[in-house]
Amino acid sequence: MVHPSNRSSGFGLMDIIVTLGVVAVLFAATGPMVLGALRTYERNGAARHVLAEIRRTQSTAVIRRGVYGFHWGGDASFHRQSSEYRIERDAGTCSLPAEAATQDNVSVITGWTDLDDSWRGVRIQSMVDSANQPVNGVMFDSRGRAINNCAAVTYPVTITVADAAGRTRVIDVQLSGGTQLR
Repeated sequence: MVHPSNRSSGFGLMDIIVTLGVVAVLFAATGPMVLGALRTYERNGAARHVLAEIRRTQSTAVIRRGVYGFHWGGDASFHRQSSEYRIERDAGTCSLPAEAATQDNVSVITGWTDLDDSWRGVRIQSMVDSANQPVNGVMFDSRGRAINNCAAVTYPVTITVADAAGRTRVIDVQLSGGTQLR
């Protein structure tokens, strides 16, 4: 008979196996929820980021007293990813910087920024006006109102941000310059 005081302390092999089994069951039960929550976090974070960049564009237009735009990489005339955008100045009636123009803080305020760098698998799925016509971005004048010097646009403009699973968040830009995430 082993005396209780001679027993070694610690975990035995059976204790470790049981603990690992419990952890595996818990992970199997909660893993999909955790992954779904991470995807939701990525999508929502990216949508808030895009909204903040659109508001930054609007503020830049007011502060610098000009027309500035949030230009989407999904523009059919450019060869960019749909997860990319940049903020730029319109020097006249749709006189936007060339695609290859680099950030100079005068005509190109921010160089091409890729959402996927910070928000894995998230992209701007579409930008359409209220007539469901595609638009390449949103522009603001010196009073902060939404305009478009490049095409006839009917407001609101709807910007859809999507994650890799196809779930979306939507940003609305009103003619008055008001923006909303829904």
